[in-house]
Amino acid sequence: MATYIKSSTLSWPDLWNHFGMSKDNGGRWETTESTPSYVNEFLSEIRAPSRAWPNTYASAMLRQKFAKTVCEQDPDLAIKLGIGE
Repeated sequence: MATYIKSSTLSWPDLWNHFGMSKDNGGRWETTESTPSYVNEFLSEIRAPSRAWPNTYASAMLRQKFAKTVCEQDPDLAIKLGIGE
């Protein structure tokens, strides 16, 4: 497990570069086949995106809680993204 670096979070490009997120025709962020299973599990507790709220998954992934999850589930990636050490 990587140690979480206090107050660090992911950036927008990390969502599509490292977690397989994409936007559908309605502008909603969604998972793809390349999204890791721990991300799908994390997002299962989040309200699904709608046209009115297209960024619900993305905003959840940009918070510290998700960064801590990445540190626990994928330490090498956490270190690469600068959110873990």
